[in-house]
Amino acid sequence: MKVIGIDPGTKGFSLFGVDDDEVFIDEMLSTEEIAKDANKLVSTLEQNLPVDAIIGPSGYGIPVIHIKDSKESDLELMLPKDSEVSVNEAIRSFYYFGKEKGLPVYYTPGVIHLPSVPRYRKANRMDMGTADKLCCAVLALSQYSNQHQKPYSECSFIFLEVGYGFTAALGIQNGKVVDAVGGTSGFSGFLSPGAIDSELAIRIPEEPQDVLFTGGAQSWNGGVTLEELVEKPTSYPEVWNTLIESAIKDVAIVATTTIAQEIIISGRLSRIPQIREELTNKLSHYGKIVPLRKRAKKSSEGAEGAAMIGIGLLGGKYKKLVETIELLSARGTMYDYITMKVQLHKPIS
Repeated sequence: MKVIGIDPGTKGFSLFGVDDDEVFIDEMLSTEEIAKDANKLVSTLEQNLPVDAIIGPSGYGIPVIHIKDSKESDLELMLPKDSEVSVNEAIRSFYYFGKEKGLPVYYTPGVIHLPSVPRYRKANRMDMGTADKLCCAVLALSQYSNQHQKPYSECSFIFLEVGYGFTAALGIQNGKVVDAVGGTSGFSGFLSPGAIDSELAIRIPEEPQDVLFTGGAQSWNGGVTLEELVEKPTSYPEVWNTLIESAIKDVAIVATTTIAQEIIISGRLSRIPQIREELTNKLSHYGKIVPLRKRAKKSSEGAEGAAMIGIGLLGGKYKKLVETIELLSARGTMYDYITMKVQLHKPIS
């Protein structure tokens, strides 16, 4: 069983593939370069074909669907149509390549599509955790189960993803996602502003998705690079405090609905020792802090989790994991839970 998982990160596009549990591809490509020239991704993939399944970069997510059965409107459900953000251009390029070549690509859901999250918690939410965040949570569920020698249905923990662009937190109760705050519905990430005050939102002229990659922790002091922040965190207290406090607040929200004694942390920024140490100290009263481990050397946790989903969808060793998290029961769209009286730009089916 040969499967590739893809994680479309803000900074890097990860590919992780296993063939009967043996790793055969472990790569991270520049998202910006792929957006400009899809051949960089295409050539890497073609060198590793054929495969039984590819878990494609699914953006905001969509109920499980094979690419051959998908339509243009499905792509628009996964991505804002007017966006020119590099990661979305890369996802779009991959979609057209996979469609043309007839690749065995499966697209997978985000948190909001899962039946395990009560409807009322979805009210006026669209991003409760993108598809790649859910892939990470799948890897975390496997880790928790193995470490504690418990079936998936008895695993409860909070998963915190601190990525380069966005920060998100998911609550897993008895193997199911029951609550979450996504990168654009929680507090600030490094690049993203997180949830936008409604009073601010109604005063913003129509903007493309690019705006969601501005106004985060990084924006203080006129714009600080991650390298500058890590080298001298005390020189940029507003940047540092925004980043750390936002992650803590995301966890605090999910902790109100999830009974757990462990927080599994993941993401590019969580692997930076200074940030991981600060989060461990500040979050310790919520439970034991455990880093999400991965086999991948270059690619991300999301890509590895996506590969596990692929194996599960094909009936392999992670079939029970996919069943427990109710991936195949995902339904609807991210537009289904808007109760505000607003006119939305919806994809045409």
